Amino acid sequence: MSLSTLLESDSLVISYDDENQWLYADWQGELSNAQIKAGIDRILSCLHQTPCRKILNDNSNVLAATWYFSEWIAYDAMPRLAEAGLQYVAWVLSPSLECRLYADQAVGLTKTPLAAVFDELIGAHQWLRSCEHWFPAQRYLGTPAP
Repeated sequence: MSLSTLLESDSLVISYDDENQWLYADWQGELSNAQIKAGIDRILSCLHQTPCRKILNDNSNVLAATWYFSEWIAYDAMPRLAEAGLQYVAWVLSPSLECRLYADQAVGLTKTPLAAVFDELIGAHQWLRSCEHWFPAQRYLGTPAP
């Protein structure tokens, strides 16, 4: 991946992968409610700056989350990301069992964008590279064809 950093904070680094034309969100540490909400706002800002249809959401460096975020992600954050043009989310799970559960539940509740969870970065990367071929957004998400 050739990455250009767009935004950086203590808990999140957002980069653009020019080769694959997607955002890469690298979450880190113990995440609070405020950090997660601020991070989603930062991702939205990046989507407005650098429109793209895909994001690789990497939680492999997340140690803990201090609140239950599944429903908020599924019913608030994901629809706002979809409205900003996001169609596909590859979510690499945290080593924290609690965070893995939250992420699995969030993805299970999400209607749009199309999201999938992965244990490793390589699987997420491969899925994201091929997802438009296997899961055309306009067919599965009711979005217009590009």
